[in-house]
Amino acid sequence: MKRANVRFKLFYVLVLVLCVLVGCGGSKDSEKKTPEPTAMPTDTPAPTDTPEPTATPLPLVNVAKGKPVTADHEETNDFTADKAADGDEATRWSGFSLALENPMENYDRWLIVDLEKEYIINSFEIWFEFLAVSYKIEVSLTGEENSWTTVFDSDGVNPVGPNLIFEEGFEPVKARYVKFSTYRHEDQSPHSGYPFCSIYELIVMGYDESELNTI
Repeated sequence: MKRANVRFKLFYVLVLVLCVLVGCGGSKDSEKKTPEPTAMPTDTPAPTDTPEPTATPLPLVNVAKGKPVTADHEETNDFTADKAADGDEATRWSGFSLALENPMENYDRWLIVDLEKEYIINSFEIWFEFLAVSYKIEVSLTGEENSWTTVFDSDGVNPVGPNLIFEEGFEPVKARYVKFSTYRHEDQSPHSGYPFCSIYELIVMGYDESELNTI
């Protein structure tokens, strides 16, 4: 009977030891830190194309001012060709015609401004004293014969407005030479108005393409 009690006590002690061991192991496991969640990888955004810089035209200026000017005729030494592009609105070029004395006299007169290099131009302005005949504006890169392109033609209509100032725009064009020339339209009589053309200032608006700004 005593042996049975001893065995029972030993068994009981073993059970207690096992319970303690199991309990301690559980507490140790509970003390283990929960691992930090791993961050999900994010997609790398695709690179965007860099926009091409756009050219910004320079402000338009009078590219004819102070440039060399030639003409087929000058009325006197006071009204020379250079006066048409000197920037002074009080001086003028006059191409006199003898049409009143000789009806067969050709009204044609021309004035050429050498811009000295190529510009992009898109308008002109003329300050007239008198204009008796039709006229046209031509441009050229070389100034050679048969190289001229007409950008404006009054086509027999005197286009001068208030104060004898006329302004006209056209599609931008590259040019070095600008030519003003008069002619008698078929609908105009030889004695119509003044027999000469007189210009205070020929203004050509444009910019230098080589100096374009970029954004």
